Amino acid sequence: MTDRVAPTDLRLPADMLILYYCYVNGQGMPGAIAATIERNPDYIATRTRSLLETPLLERVVGETGPVTLTEAGVDFVAEHESDSILPRDREPIDAATDYSVTWR
Repeated sequence: MTDRVAPTDLRLPADMLILYYCYVNGQGMPGAIAATIERNPDYIATRTRSLLETPLLERVVGETGPVTLTEAGVDFVAEHESDSILPRDREPIDAATDYSVTWR
């Protein structure tokens, strides 16, 4: 993928849910993300690895640590989350988060 990512470059809704999880929580391990969004952990791990190859997501620390959004990822989610994620898919992430992350 190029430096500019469009929603059509992603596998929706899974990729956007991974990004949204990080947007809401600040960071996350693929297993925790999969449990929260109720998706297959192996699939989410695969999609997370793919997203790490884009300018949207990066590892917090190490090669197996949690993932977080890059600055481009924060902008991307802020711009596209309302038209790319159904409210029913967003609800488990919002319900599982006891705090709020402010990116700016």
